[in-house]
This record gives sequence, structure tokens and C-alpha cells, in this order.
Amino acid sequence: MQIHKLIIFTLLFCSSFAHSTQLKILEFKKYGATPSLEVALVKSEGYQARDIFKVLEFTLKEFNLRLIGQSSAKTNNELLEFYKQNYSSELVAAKKSSGNLHNPALHTLMRAYDQALKSTTLFQDINIELSKRGYVVTKIDFEKFSMYNGVISIPDTYISVVSKPNKQINAD
Repeated sequence: MQIHKLIIFTLLFCSSFAHSTQLKILEFKKYGATPSLEVALVKSEGYQARDIFKVLEFTLKEFNLRLIGQSSAKTNNELLEFYKQNYSSELVAAKKSSGNLHNPALHTLMRAYDQALKSTTLFQDINIELSKRGYVVTKIDFEKFSMYNGVISIPDTYISVVSKPNKQINAD
């Protein structure tokens, strides 16, 4: 475990991507039947997906990748751009609304969140690293979607993954 901390510290020190959403490993927990790798979203002093996945060894057939925290301005802008291109009038209505998670003006955006997330550089980077290791994303869930002053807030995103049939895990 100490070697992983040293590698992570080194990656942190060498990271140069301050404008993208970065990641920090929190814990590996088991909620119910499926284990969950908890990763914090941070705006600085974190790592890129490729760096995080380099130090992890994957042996499970399935797990959830839980993204916790607030995305960077870049990721937020990518989400907003997706909504602008695909749900323009709904985005305008949501921005004019109170923005809390129970507001009906947000419902269309909430239903399309999995598509919006898939359009971001953050998700694409994570998906590339999962794919290299023999995993596919099967489902995206989230909790507490809200929007204030044009900033989308989703404190918990759950990305469910399973290993591809006949693929070797950790095949870099």
C-alpha cells in the first residue's frame, strides 16, 4: 500500500492538467453485492484518469466507479455544451429556474445526464482506461442533480462496469 501512495504522490507532483477535472482515489468499499471504487473529482492537485488507472490492479468481474465531488469548469462547460446542442430550450428553462433537485425544469436534463456525461473528456478518458483493462460501462446513475448560476452539481455519479467476455484484465 505504501508503494501505491508513493506512486500517487509522484503522479500528483508531476501532473500538469490544472484545467481538467482531476481524480483522487478515496476508498474501495462494498455496498450491497457490487464493490465500489470511490474517486474524488478535484479541480487541482489530482491525477488524470490514465495516471490513476496505471497504479491500480483490476481483478474483479464487475464494480462501480463512484465519482464524488464537483467537476472542473471544463467538464461543466462540456456538460452545458451537450445540453445546449441537444436540449437547448430545456437548458434555458433550467437556468431560469431555482435549480434545486426537485424542480421540474431540471427533469429533462436529469434524464439525459448519462448521455451528457459520456460527451465529456472526463468520461472519455475514464472509458479509454477501463477499456484497456477489459471493462465496459453498463450503466450510469447519479444523485442530487442541481444547477445554480450555470454550474451543474452532481455530488455522486456511479459508473457501473463489467469485464468484457474473453478479455484479459490489466492488458496495457
